[in-house]
Amino acid sequence: YGGDALDYCLSRADPVKRLQPGNRIPHGRGNPVGIASLEMGRMELVYRLLASEAEVDSMRLRLNLITEREQSRIVNAVGDLSEVPMYIDDTAGLPISEIRGRARRLQIERGLDLLIVDYIQLVHGSRRYDNRVMEMSEISGTLKELSQELNIPVLAISQLSRAVEQRPTHRPQLADLRDSGTMTCLEPVTGKVLWQERIIGPSFSSPVCVDGRIYCVSRKGEVVVVKAAEKFELLARNKLPEGSHATPAVADGRMYLRTYHRLICIGAAK
Repeated sequence: YGGDALDYCLSRADPVKRLQPGNRIPHGRGNPVGIASLEMGRMELVYRLLASEAEVDSMRLRLNLITEREQSRIVNAVGDLSEVPMYIDDTAGLPISEIRGRARRLQIERGLDLLIVDYIQLVHGSRRYDNRVMEMSEISGTLKELSQELNIPVLAISQLSRAVEQRPTHRPQLADLRDSGTMTCLEPVTGKVLWQERIIGPSFSSPVCVDGRIYCVSRKGEVVVVKAAEKFELLARNKLPEGSHATPAVADGRMYLRTYHRLICIGAAK
């Protein structure tokens, strides 16, 4: 879904003036946008933008199965898009240090008001780490620092775990981000980070909060219970005999977990 997500994000961004039906791009307007496209090539991304602006099916555009009326819209869309200050870098496998350097250079030479990274799991850290969670922590932290340094928003697209598909609403949550493994407590009004701890590995399940306790399970079967409070407090830790992708259920002080082959109940310590 990465390409569709990037296309949707671009359609909502002011620099391309909302590339959805009914909204045209004003000539010579828009803010400079930099795109680090590690998944899609430059031409593939251009085809998507062109199809969106011209309001034609992207597959039919690729196969040149367009009508004469659509061809006229495509010609107009090419003219409009050529006026948009958008800079696409489709170099594969870029380390986060290189993305940071190229963004700095782009802001100095051309100006930069928005940076999009597609997608964050394809970015490499600046050095080798013992696990992917620590590497992702460096990458996300560097992007946050870059946003503050250049005074621009940085949009990092991420893969999600399959836990999203199991919910009736299919609405993603922070816990669905792949390769994260970091638990963060935010102040609900301001969004200020109260604490952030790397306590488990990557998780496909969502945390559950019951009676002032937060229950988390990693995909490798690590189980932790922390206190739902302004200060971090680890209450319990356990290890399952096998991994789990399912969100735990909590009732009467017990946690129920479904692993790959078992249903496990964990009770409170005596």
